[in-house]
Formats: sequence, C-alpha cells, structure tokens
Amino acid sequence: MLMAYLVLRARLVPFVHDECSFFPYIQSGKFLPGENGWDANNHFLNSAISYFFYRIFGSSELSLRLANLIFFPLFALYWYKLASLLDSAFIRRVFLISGLFAHNMLEFFALSRGYGMSIALLTTTLWYFMSAFQNENGKKMVMASLLLQLTVFSNLSLFNNSVIIFCLLIFYWTLRINFLKKGIQGKWLLLSSAICHVGILFFASRLFEMQNRGTLYYGAGEGFWDVTVKSLLNMMLGTSGPAAIFFTCLLSLIFLFGIVYLFFQSEHRFELLFSPVCLLVILLLGNVAATVILHKLFHVNYPEDRVGLYFFPLFAGS
Repeated sequence: MLMAYLVLRARLVPFVHDECSFFPYIQSGKFLPGENGWDANNHFLNSAISYFFYRIFGSSELSLRLANLIFFPLFALYWYKLASLLDSAFIRRVFLISGLFAHNMLEFFALSRGYGMSIALLTTTLWYFMSAFQNENGKKMVMASLLLQLTVFSNLSLFNNSVIIFCLLIFYWTLRINFLKKGIQGKWLLLSSAICHVGILFFASRLFEMQNRGTLYYGAGEGFWDVTVKSLLNMMLGTSGPAAIFFTCLLSLIFLFGIVYLFFQSEHRFELLFSPVCLLVILLLGNVAATVILHKLFHVNYPEDRVGLYFFPLFAGS
C-alpha cells in the first residue's frame, strides 16, 4: 500500500525546484564528483541511476524518480529487520510505525533526490554492521563497509558516519587484541577498515573542495539546536513548539540514562559498545559531535531540515 502511494505520488506530483536544478547532471551523464561542476545539489548515486532510467524511459516525473522508488522496498525490509532485534512486541510496533509512516521522510522516496535512497542504504548498512558484530561474521562486515560507501555516494551529508564507523572498527581491533577472546577474523576486519579508509579519503577530498568553492551552502551557522534540531522538528512534526521540544529532550534523556545504566550494569562493557542497543546511540551522538566540530574548525554549516534527515532514523532507533 505504501509503495502504491509513493508510485502515485511520483507519477502525479510535478517536479519541485531542487529536482529541476540538477537535471543537467542526469541529461548530460556527467554526474561524477567534479565532472560537471561542484554543486552539492548533485547527489551522485541518484544522478547515475536516474541517467540510466532517463535513457530508457525519457524525462517524465515517474522515470526520473524511479531511482528512489526502487530503494523503498529495501528501506522497508531492513527497517523491519532492525525492529526484529527488539524484544518488546509493543516497542517493535512503535518502531515500525515511526519509520514506515513518517510521511515527511517517505516523500523523498518519490522525489529525484538522494535523500530517500541514502536513508534506505543507511538502514541496510546499520543492520549489516549489527549482524556482523552480533554473529562475528566477517563477510557481513565487509558488505556493511561497501554499503556504507554507497550511502555516502548517495548523499555526502552522511560522510560523518564513515568516520565514526571507521573509528569503531579500529577500537574493535584494539579490544579484540587485548580483551576479547574471540571475534571477527583479522582479514575481514582489515578489509573492512581498508574500504572505510579509502572511502573517507576520497569523500573528504571532494567535500574539502566543495567547501573551498563555497558550494556547501545549505544550512546555517546559528547553532546545532536552532538550525538542525528545530528545522527537523518543523519538517517531521510541522512544529518546533514547546511540546515538541519537551518530548525530544525527554526521549533524549531517557535513552542517554538508559545507555549509561546498561554500561555500568553490564559485565561485558566492551562487547556492549558493539551491540545494537549502543551502535545507534554512538552514531547519533557521534554525528552531533562531528557536526559541531566541523562547524567550529572548518565553518561548515549546520545541516538544516532535509540535509539532516539522517538524524531521524538514528534518533528513532536510539
């Protein structure tokens, strides 16, 4: 039913401004970083797949939005898989509803932008990393690392996740040597770390070039709370009033105190850091810290509304 709704939306809703502004990348086929300018509005993976559909089906609304539509089943499947990791049936249903019925996030699956596919790829990547750590599966770790690069290729705003996960992999190496009696085999860890490292070097070079050229223009510098949090609340809930702020702060305190309590109660604290219950919180807090650091050191704008959309699934999961 949701897929049918998105197909109808993609077919019937006219192109919006942001879609039209980067059609030159699709029509020309020059969508690689730096190949046709340095505008951050060019979402590379979306442009590449859309170019394929454009050559086959032309430039209708539906054909140019197919690239995101085909990622919605992937998002739904792996959002369900993430929910299946929860023990409580009630919380599992709430988690499913929070993602599958978040209209202002789902609508990006019916637009020719990179945001919808990046959320689908991020969700899939998270599940593979969680499964790899839980089951000590090196092949899934490598798959997760490759998916992570596709995630950033679809939306450069998710670059911070690559850095955070790379740091986690290095930390896992250290713990495995000193504390963990068993774990993912060294060859898989080495390959996963290498994939993340190469991706970080490549995407960082692109982002620094964009920043130097002044093309990372979206967002503002007034502060993480005022720009990112309030704009996301307005986009997802239609308001950033006192009630929305109160419940956001309340939920944040609940999961923060919960993680601290679990950490000090657990007999296996190091293993807990790589469990599903902690991984999303680490990514959420890591992204908040990285966003503030990037603004302070490199004057990168705080992400606003759709550019910070990835904070929503991380917050919902946390």
